[in-house]
Amino acid sequence: GDRNTGYYNSGLFNSGHCNTGYYNSGNYNTGYYNTGLFNLASNSTGVFCTETPKISTFNMPSDYTLDEFMETEYYEALCSSPFCLTTWDEESNKLIHNSYTDACRMWWANMTPQNRAIIKSMPNFDIDIFCEITGIKKEDVLGE
Repeated sequence: GDRNTGYYNSGLFNSGHCNTGYYNSGNYNTGYYNTGLFNLASNSTGVFCTETPKISTFNMPSDYTLDEFMETEYYEALCSSPFCLTTWDEESNKLIHNSYTDACRMWWANMTPQNRAIIKSMPNFDIDIFCEITGIKKEDVLGE
């Protein structure tokens, strides 16, 4: 495969050994995006898994696999506004490097009220966790 750092990989972008899938950092995986070992599933962090696991949202179990979640209105809303770690400053004619939390604040500020409401309706939504991760102030999340 291409862009592998391990040995005996036939997939792409693997850093482990003996992987046939893509983007694996574990060893002996056939699926995609695994960090565990001997997985036929995808997105697994376990060992000897054949089923793609359900993801957690806000530290709680959900009913979605990652692929299923990526087909929801929640994912669409999360991706609806640009997330920019760099922006161009017209005045100084320079590239500005934004912090992660500044990028999160700009992402939220540029989002439509409808998409903000969809995000806040996500399964297990927890405003404290959301604010801790993004650095967005609670009053800015609630102040719709």
